[in-house]
Amino acid sequence: MFKNSSFELTKRAMDIMNILWDAGKPLAASDFLAYDSTLTLHTVHAYLKNLLKNNLIEVDKIVMSGKNLTRCYKPSMSRNEFQTQKFFNTLDYKQISASNLVASFFEYGNDDVRELQELNELEQLIKERKQNLKDKSE
Repeated sequence: MFKNSSFELTKRAMDIMNILWDAGKPLAASDFLAYDSTLTLHTVHAYLKNLLKNNLIEVDKIVMSGKNLTRCYKPSMSRNEFQTQKFFNTLDYKQISASNLVASFFEYGNDDVRELQELNELEQLIKERKQNLKDKSE
């Protein structure tokens, strides 16, 4: 979860996050340069520091790079979790229930096959969530 719910990412910070998500493995600051030639090491360090401070990334491990110790970073949440968190940070929970919100997504669709597939996936997620809540209460 964001340290600060009003925290907004700049385009460059999103670039850094997208590189981490796309890489699928922890990266050292110098590794980012191979993914985006417009980045400088100074820029990467500045954004990593800010992302770390806001709990969007974490240090996965510390490795030797030449004679220096180097931190390797990974996202603290998946891209999907990030987008969901960002979305929910913009909602006023007192004004709309989760069930009404989800239902509204299906009111405007015109692809019945896809909608049915999504509803089946949603049903499975609900079953899993119910089971998790039962397990926690026992």
